[in-house]
Order: sequence, then C-alpha cells, then structure tokens
Amino acid sequence: MRVCLATYRDRIAVLLENAAEFRFFEAVRGVFEARGFAPRPEASDMDVQDGDAAEEVVRILCAARTDLLVCGGLCPSLARLLSGAGVAVMPWVGGQVMDVLCALSMGDLSRLVLPGCAYEPPSILKGFTASPPRRAAMQRSIAPPGQAPRACA
Repeated sequence: MRVCLATYRDRIAVLLENAAEFRFFEAVRGVFEARGFAPRPEASDMDVQDGDAAEEVVRILCAARTDLLVCGGLCPSLARLLSGAGVAVMPWVGGQVMDVLCALSMGDLSRLVLPGCAYEPPSILKGFTASPPRRAAMQRSIAPPGQAPRACA
C-alpha cells in the first residue's frame, strides 16, 4: 500500500490547500518506508475548487501510484475526484508525520482525527496493521537522519 501524507513542515496540513508537500510512503511487509515527496502544485494560493489545481493534485498522487491520501480538511469535490481516480482518502486527520504512520501501522488512525470530525476509515485500511516487530523496523526506516526513532505509543 502506498500512502501519501499532505504535510506542512513535519505535520499533517490542517487543510489540503495549506500542504507544502506531499510525502509518500510504502508499506513493505508491514513497514512504512519513505518513497519521496512532491511539492504542492505551484499556485500562489492553491484553490482546490479551481479545476486545474484540483486536477494537478490528482495527477501528482496518481503519478506516485498513491493508494491512500491522509490529510486534514479538503473540499468534497476534490475528494470525489480522488476517489474517481482510485485514491482512497482519509481526511480530517492531524498530527506529526511519525504519529500518523504509527497510528496507521497499529490500525488506530481514529485517535488522530481532528476534534468534531467523523471517522470513517477507507476500505483500504480495513484489516491493515503491522506487527510489533514491523512497527520497530518502520520507526527505524522513517526516523530523520541523525535522530533516534520514537516508539509508537
């Protein structure tokens, strides 16, 4: 499974429009490994209601073979475009990149859903969890260079 996190610095962007970049990870034998990033579409103020900007987001995610986008808020029209392109969307998530990947690996993304937002896991997540040894390996693989990995709590 290839996952994209819409981020601003080291956190999930509160709104997809505010994401500075899209970070890609792939679950390999239950371990999330970094697979690169892409900057958000070049627009002074990306408006995903604008068809061109929305199509560019879809193009970037499809080019990276993204199965699941984890993001903060996004407009329903973009969610429909992504779904139509085969990208599952888990919106209304907040937190640090490492916390989100840990929650995904433990099958408990619900604990990072923003307050007041409903949690409905995409079908792609049903039954996906990594075993504890796999989580430890994942932590080693995504820790920033020169920093010790944190334990998934």
